[in-house]
This record gives sequence, structure tokens and C-alpha cells, in this order.
Amino acid sequence: MPLVDAISAAHQRGVVHRDLKPANVMVAVDGRPKVLDFGLAKFTHDDPRAPRGETETASLVTAQHQVIGTGRLHVTEQAQGQPVDARSDIFSLGVLLYQMATGKRPFEGDSAISVLSSIIKDTP
Repeated sequence: MPLVDAISAAHQRGVVHRDLKPANVMVAVDGRPKVLDFGLAKFTHDDPRAPRGETETASLVTAQHQVIGTGRLHVTEQAQGQPVDARSDIFSLGVLLYQMATGKRPFEGDSAISVLSSIIKDTP
């Protein structure tokens, strides 16, 4: 699957996207999916290509302890503000595939907090 290949290519280079969602995946004219918006991405290991100070995967919690990214796609660790790795993108990819297959989101709620709670405690 080309979308999985794209995420795998990023992970092989030590990059975790951290904000995979439908709006960040587009289909090119040739039909290949393109993963966009690496604004929250982090390098997961000491990589000489990493910008200075960006060589370790950071938590998705700001200095004010606010979770960033798209809440409906967070893994449990991300929702709880813990460090994430490539498994976060794999979880988000699973959420995307679930939504594509069923036409609905696997985790629901009336607010960002209730969605995060659903991710932590519910089974889709």
C-alpha cells in the first residue's frame, strides 16, 4: 500500500510525523498518496540531518502542558502527553484506514477531552 510505504520511508529516516490525518494525505496527479505537513514531525534518533536540538522525539505537550496535534488520531501515550515514536504514526494510520473502511471514526466524543478519553479507555 503506497500510503504505508510513505510512512515507512519517513520512519526509516528516523522521522515521526505525529499528526497523520485525512487532511495531511493528498493524492498526486499520478495517483500516488503524498503525506503532507511535517510541521509537528520529530527525528527519533541522533541524525546528522536533524535540525540542531531536534534529534530526540519530544512529547506532544507544550510548556503549558497542552497536547498538540489532532486529538482524534492520538495514541494512548500521545493523549497522555508521554513521548511518542513510530508506533504513534502506525496507530494514526490505523485510524485513517478504519475511517476509510467504515466511513466513521473509531473514537468519538463531544469534545477533544472526551475523544482523548475514548482513545485511552475504549475499544473501537
